[in-house]
Amino acid sequence: MKRQEQDFKIQDLGKRKIPSPLMVGYFKTDDERIIYDIRLGREETRVKSKGVPITMEIAGPRGTIYFDPPKVKAAIASCGGLCPGVNDVIRAIVMELHFRYGIQNIIGIRYGFQGLIPGMVMR
Repeated sequence: MKRQEQDFKIQDLGKRKIPSPLMVGYFKTDDERIIYDIRLGREETRVKSKGVPITMEIAGPRGTIYFDPPKVKAAIASCGGLCPGVNDVIRAIVMELHFRYGIQNIIGIRYGFQGLIPGMVMR
């Protein structure tokens, strides 16, 4: 039985051209990656057919971004029901977008992803 290869490639929106407004010294680069499966004895599940380790892109701020913050309209949708701490997470996202990126237009989406589709909300 042929093992299915994991594909962790993130689709690209093209070249990022706008300098990030963040004033940090720890920007990440696209070639910074982490190994998919680090457990001992699992070598066969973490190597592609060409012998290259299966890796994932590391999260973190980039030095350049795709969208110009003053022109961005950001939307936040939470899904999955009530969760302890979700209000703190939403507040942190809003604070980061507003004060660090300078985004002025931030909205909340009611009813999760269904709230993005006209006529799909069950009330």
